[in-house]
Amino acid sequence: MRTRMVHGGWKLGEPPIASGVAEVVRSEHPVFPEQAKLFGLFHFQKYEYFDSSYSHWGDFRILHNEQGIPWTAYLSAAGLNGKTAFYGLKALAHPQPREKIFVTTGAGSVGLVVCQPCTSWGLSVLASTDTDEKAEYLRSLGISAFNYRTASTSHELEKFGGVDIY
Repeated sequence: MRTRMVHGGWKLGEPPIASGVAEVVRSEHPVFPEQAKLFGLFHFQKYEYFDSSYSHWGDFRILHNEQGIPWTAYLSAAGLNGKTAFYGLKALAHPQPREKIFVTTGAGSVGLVVCQPCTSWGLSVLASTDTDEKAEYLRSLGISAFNYRTASTSHELEKFGGVDIY
C-alpha cells in the first residue's frame, strides 16, 4: 500500500484497493458460489460489485479453510507475509539446526513469521525491534531480542556470536 501511496496508484476520491478476504453475498458466476470466501484485490468498502464484463476473475482465489483459522490470517501469516517468510527461509536460506539467524524487525509482520519456526527448527534466533515492549514480547517466545534504538546492533551481534543467516 505504501508503494501505491508514493507512486500515485490511487485516484483521488476513490477508495483504496488492497489484498483482502471477502464473502460472496450474491452470485451469478458459476465458479464463485454464494457464501464462498475469496482472496484477492478489493476496494476498501462494504460491498464490491463485479458484472460479467469484469476481466480479472482469475485473480480471485476461493479460500476453503478446513483448518478453521481466522479469515484475517490470510492477510498475514497464512498470506503474503507468511509466504515471504517461509520461502525466504526454505528456498533461499536453507536453515539447519544449531545455525544462528539474525532477523531485523523481528516483531514485524514478516519477522515474527521468520522467528517462530526457526526456534522450533532448532536455530538460535536474534531479533532486533524498535521498542523495549516488542523486544520483551520476542523474549517471551524464546527469541533473543534487543531494541536497536537503545542498544548497539554490532555489540548485540558480537554477544550473539555471529550469524549464519541474516
